Amino acid sequence: NTSQFLRPFIETLEAGNVPDFDAVLKELDTQAADVESRRVQANKKVKALNAEVLRLASEHKKAVLSTRLEFESALDHIQVLETKVTSVSGKAIAMGQILEKVDRQRRRAHEAESAIETFEALRSTDEAVRLHAFESIIKEGSPLESASMLKKLSAIAKGVEDSKSVLESLEVLNERFETSVISEFDQEYDIWRSSQNPDALEAMRRCATALVCFNGGAACIQRYIATRPAFMDESVILQDEESIARSSDEECCEAAVRGVLDAVAALAEEESEVLPRVFPAPEKVLGPMLRRAIEQRVGRVMEGALSTLEAGRGLEAWLRGVVA
Repeated sequence: NTSQFLRPFIETLEAGNVPDFDAVLKELDTQAADVESRRVQANKKVKALNAEVLRLASEHKKAVLSTRLEFESALDHIQVLETKVTSVSGKAIAMGQILEKVDRQRRRAHEAESAIETFEALRSTDEAVRLHAFESIIKEGSPLESASMLKKLSAIAKGVEDSKSVLESLEVLNERFETSVISEFDQEYDIWRSSQNPDALEAMRRCATALVCFNGGAACIQRYIATRPAFMDESVILQDEESIARSSDEECCEAAVRGVLDAVAALAEEESEVLPRVFPAPEKVLGPMLRRAIEQRVGRVMEGALSTLEAGRGLEAWLRGVVA
């Protein structure tokens, strides 16, 4: 508006005429009053905005304080609940342990009662009752349960007088049971070797666990060790024999011995992965297996190498090199 008002004044001056200075001054006063009015209004708005900012800041502070108090209160409640839950969980665990112990005792009592009833049936004068009792001892698909029952019956028979006939029958049944479980173990092992089916390993573990419970599982362990390719595979045996035959000098002897030692180390690594999945106590299998490998394979190769070196009068020098 001011520029529009001054334009005619400037044009009048440029034309060489004298403008109406009073009108100009009057208009300038009007414009100045308008500017002052706008300034006053702006100051009022700034003050109002400052007041609103202070109010909002105060409310925000109160809200933060209130939220913090609520959070601390909720945290206290959570801690109280955690303490209660911990206490209840501890009691629940203790109760669970007690119930588990009672359940084990109940199962043992039931198994003992069943064993006594079976034993009495085995001593019955009724042939049909005795036959039914014998047939009920070994349960198909449950080797561990069958092993446990056979052990209990043997223990009862040994403690009761006039039980010779029952003991003799149990000895026959024990032998039949062990042979049957070992046969099943072998079948599952063949399946494992051909297909690497984990179900076969699980079945082998059931058999091994039952035999360990039954009599320590010595026959099963010996059977497993004897069927390792390292002890019965003809290619492995021929490889050892070829290593001995090639031992014509120190280097060949060292290579033969190192080769068979590497083979034993590979056997230990392989079996350490499989044995825990089959036997309840894998260390009782791995130890004898490695001893047999060392005695049978390493010993034979070492004997052949030493004979070769001794014949070539290089034994003493080779042994000194090994020690060095």
